[in-house]
Amino acid sequence: MTAAKRPAVLLRAFAHLHQRHPEAVCCLVGQVSPAVDLAGLIADAGLPDDAVRVTGRVPLDVFLSYMAATDVAVNLRYPTSGETSGSVIRLLGLGVPTVVSDVGAFSELPDEVCARVPVDAWEEDTLVAILEALAADDELRRAMGANARRHIRTHHTLKGSAQAYVTFLEQVVAGEAEPVGPPATSPQAEVISDIAATLAGWGITEHDDALLGPIARAMAELYLTTEV
Repeated sequence: MTAAKRPAVLLRAFAHLHQRHPEAVCCLVGQVSPAVDLAGLIADAGLPDDAVRVTGRVPLDVFLSYMAATDVAVNLRYPTSGETSGSVIRLLGLGVPTVVSDVGAFSELPDEVCARVPVDAWEEDTLVAILEALAADDELRRAMGANARRHIRTHHTLKGSAQAYVTFLEQVVAGEAEPVGPPATSPQAEVISDIAATLAGWGITEHDDALLGPIARAMAELYLTTEV
């Protein structure tokens, strides 16, 4: 778990939910980055010790058992490099009501499959509202889970993915594949985005001038070199 997984936002939102549902438990499953002061975040959120369970790194079968047992899963991520989350695909396939950040590949998921949280000034408030709505409505959770499972079975099977590759390659060979056009961003912008996501994952913020200064100078030199 890195800072990009938004643990501070999640814990503060869960603290609001816990006030109305003191029986609720937040399970944080997976290895925690040394850059994330999880104990401090839990304390800052005002949560009692028994309200949060931190597992650390676990085997895949244990990880999947936590997924299957949860009532609602939260998988936030920002910044992102546009990658697909394997955890989210597994959660949806298990029919677990899932909340994600409204960014990158998450934004491509249908509205009825998951709940999305915009990364803006109201991120925490939106997450609180979604969690409270899901906690209060059993039918909503069942419907969201059923939609998620149906979506994965329809669009994310191994056979379907393999067939999509075959179809695309056949179109390329036949000269029928549509051009995708120029990239939406420059290679330099993509590199900067990837570096920013990595730094955020390490817990580095815009206030860490001693670390960011040398990185910025190196990136500027690289950019000037590639432009010459």
